[in-house]
Amino acid sequence: MPDFSANSEFQGIPVSFSINSTKAEGVTVISIKGYLTLEGGKELRSKVTALVKSGEKLMVLDFSGAPLISSAALGQMIEFVAEAVPNSTLKLAFCGLSETNQFSFQTIGLLEHVEAFPILSAAIEHVKY
Repeated sequence: MPDFSANSEFQGIPVSFSINSTKAEGVTVISIKGYLTLEGGKELRSKVTALVKSGEKLMVLDFSGAPLISSAALGQMIEFVAEAVPNSTLKLAFCGLSETNQFSFQTIGLLEHVEAFPILSAAIEHVKY
């Protein structure tokens, strides 16, 4: 069985996981790093939900550091998009999706509700206007 210790890698993908939130041009950017699993999906959902409840209206989720997302984490993404997007004034965009993540997001319908952009600057511009 592979070793998934704190800062290990599995097939070149960081197994450690982190979420960081910053502001860029008035937009909250949440950067996801590492392999997004169920626990990480729950943490991401909780962070986005708290920001929306606090009045955040412009947000980009940057997946450029997360080349793989588990199916359980995708379930969490579906739930928070279903909760956050239609019932608020939140403008949300994704960026930095790997080819695999782009396919997964498209297949499960996330991209019908949230636009994805290849780079952060394009996503920021989109949510600002």
